[in-house]
Amino acid sequence: MLYIGIDHHKFHSVFTCVDKNGTIIKSKKISNNKDDIEKFLSEIPIDDKFEAVLEAGRNWGPMFDTLEEFDSIEKVFLANPYKTRAIADARIKTDVIDSKVLADLLRANLIPSLWIPPKDIREIKNIARFRIYLVRLKVKLKNRIHNIIDRTHLEKPQISDLFGRYGRNWLENVEMPEKERGLLNYHLELYDYVVEKIKEIERWLENLMEDDEDIKLLRSIPGIGKVFAIIIKLEIGDINRFSCPEKLHSYSGIVPTTYQSGKRVYHGRLIKQSNKYLKWAFIEGSVSAIKNSVYFKKHYERVSSKKGVQAGIISTARKMATVVFTILKEKREYSEIRGCARPSSQANA
Repeated sequence: MLYIGIDHHKFHSVFTCVDKNGTIIKSKKISNNKDDIEKFLSEIPIDDKFEAVLEAGRNWGPMFDTLEEFDSIEKVFLANPYKTRAIADARIKTDVIDSKVLADLLRANLIPSLWIPPKDIREIKNIARFRIYLVRLKVKLKNRIHNIIDRTHLEKPQISDLFGRYGRNWLENVEMPEKERGLLNYHLELYDYVVEKIKEIERWLENLMEDDEDIKLLRSIPGIGKVFAIIIKLEIGDINRFSCPEKLHSYSGIVPTTYQSGKRVYHGRLIKQSNKYLKWAFIEGSVSAIKNSVYFKKHYERVSSKKGVQAGIISTARKMATVVFTILKEKREYSEIRGCARPSSQANA
C-alpha cells in the first residue's frame, strides 16, 4: 500500500506519496483537476494501491469526490484539522512538509478522520443548511424593520407579533417620513421574498426526505417539527457511529469545555469544535419542547432554578439529544407517561 498526503488549496494542491517505510516516492504541486491528478498517479513507478488523505477545509468536497473516482485509490480519508496537531504545532511549516506529515500519519494509521456521508446526502445537507441561512437572514430583516420603526419614534401597536396579520397591515399603512417609508417598503418586500423562498425549500426538503423512517420517529419528539427532524437526521447521519449519548452531546457542542488541575475541575463555555448546525437545532428545539412537554419542562425548571435560565436550556438540549439517541437506536417513537419520557412500545421497530 502507498500513502498520499494532500495539502489542499483552492486552485492547487501538493501531493506527497510515501511507501510503507515513509520514504518519499514522489512529491509535486499540481492543479486541482482530474487530469493532473491522474498524471501524478501514473508517474509513480510502483504498481500498488493508494490510500489518500486531505484535511477538512472550505473546499474539500470537490477534491474528495475526484479522488474517490480513481480505481487505484482504495480509500480516501478526511482529516480533522483541529486534531492534526503535528501540523498545527510545526515550527517549520510549508505545503510540502504538511503533505508529508499527513502521509506519515496515514501510514501509521493515526489520522483523526471525519465521517463523510455519501455525496447525495451531502447535497441535501447543503439545501438544509441554506434554509438555516435564510432563516437567519429573515431574523436580520425583522430586526432592521424594528429599527426603522424605532428611529422614526412611532408607537408600535400592542400585539405579540408585528409580522402577523394585524401587525403587517399596520406596517404597510403607518405614516412616516417619505425616505423612511420607502426604505421600510424595500425591507418588507425583501422579507416577503425570503419567507417565500424558505417555504419553497422546506417543501423541497420534504419531498427529498419523505421516505426516511428516522425522520418520522424524530417528529414524535416535542419541539422537533418537520424541519428540525430533517436537519438533525442529516447532520447526525448514521446514529451507530456514536457509542453513547455523551458522544452525540460532544459532537453537537452542547457540553462545556473542561479544565482539570489536580483535584480542581473547571467548566467553561460550550466547546467550539462541534457541529454548529446540530447545536442550533437542539438548542432551538429544546426551547420549543419546554413549552410543549411536561417531561422537558420539569427538567428545565429543575436545572434553571439552581443554575439559571441559560444552563437550563443547554441541559434540556442535552436531554433532547439523549432522547434522539435512544429513539434512533431503538427505532421507536417518543411518548410521555406522567411526565416521563420513554419510547412507545406500539411504534414500528
